[in-house]
Amino acid sequence: MLGIILLIVLPFYILLSKWIAPKMSTIKRLGVAFLFFIFVIFLCGYKIPWFDKYPEIKYLPDHTNKKEIKIELVKSLEDFNQSDSLKFPISKDILECRGCGIQNVNFPINLKNISLYKKRIKNNEFILSNPFVNGLKGVGSSGGSGGSGGSDNWDFHFIQNTFNYNKLKIGNKETIFKGTNNLEYYYQFNYPKYESDTLYFIGHYNLFKAYIINNK
Repeated sequence: MLGIILLIVLPFYILLSKWIAPKMSTIKRLGVAFLFFIFVIFLCGYKIPWFDKYPEIKYLPDHTNKKEIKIELVKSLEDFNQSDSLKFPISKDILECRGCGIQNVNFPINLKNISLYKKRIKNNEFILSNPFVNGLKGVGSSGGSGGSGGSDNWDFHFIQNTFNYNKLKIGNKETIFKGTNNLEYYYQFNYPKYESDTLYFIGHYNLFKAYIINNK
């Protein structure tokens, strides 16, 4: 956020001192400049971080409702053989990727038993890019990355890293687990109709199964 201070707030403070309110005391000018800084960062997309609502819950196969639902890791896609591919058919490019992290935006389209439950802001990353700042080391990367290199366009905004909580539901039973990337890495193979059915799904290049404990 150093870039905002140098390129936006500092010029505003100079204008305030020289022309807008030259008779204002230094303390008041600093206070006005600080309020202007707060206004600018929120205008650029800053959001107040939240605490983790489920700090005790990690990632799959961990989840909140272990009394009623069981989630088990079946196999990593890296270990899939021909038999697995026939039983759980997925696109060839995902199999060949073998967990390399390529997003498949088609994954969430088929999700019916898994949904995004809630998101909480974990931290804000400031992005600043313009011809002048790109030539100064450290300024463009204040609080984040330096942006678009030699771009001639102004660009200053915040992007957020989040705690994502996903909901998995079978019949009337449901549970919450942590996830990332707005379900872009999740894909389900079947659609349980009854509480005795088992749900098979992909979560971040791993095959999982979920079922209601009392029905097994």
